[in-house]
Amino acid sequence: KRKKNDMNASVQYTNVNISDLARLGYFARKRFEFICNCNKEMYEYLIAEGMLMDYLNEVQIEANQMYEKVIEVYVNNWNVDGQMKKTNPAKWCELMKVIDSEAKLFVLNEIIYR
Repeated sequence: KRKKNDMNASVQYTNVNISDLARLGYFARKRFEFICNCNKEMYEYLIAEGMLMDYLNEVQIEANQMYEKVIEVYVNNWNVDGQMKKTNPAKWCELMKVIDSEAKLFVLNEIIYR
């Protein structure tokens, strides 16, 4: 058992292999943090049933699929294409960073923090 303490909460990471957590993708790690801190009942259930890693991997897959779709929509709506990348790479890079941030925020709100 290992405890992670902060000012407001104490969460126990029981039967969780830290190296497994290190291999998780961005969205799965965010979901793990969320259920540990905000949905302890779900966390305890997943641990007790031995389903935590399978659940987090499924979340990662679903979130990645949504992220890719959102990126595609933003790229099309904002006309960020290969031509822009060739003619104005600085603007293309700037817009892609914004699109990446917006897409991540969308997925976090729609899947991870629910």
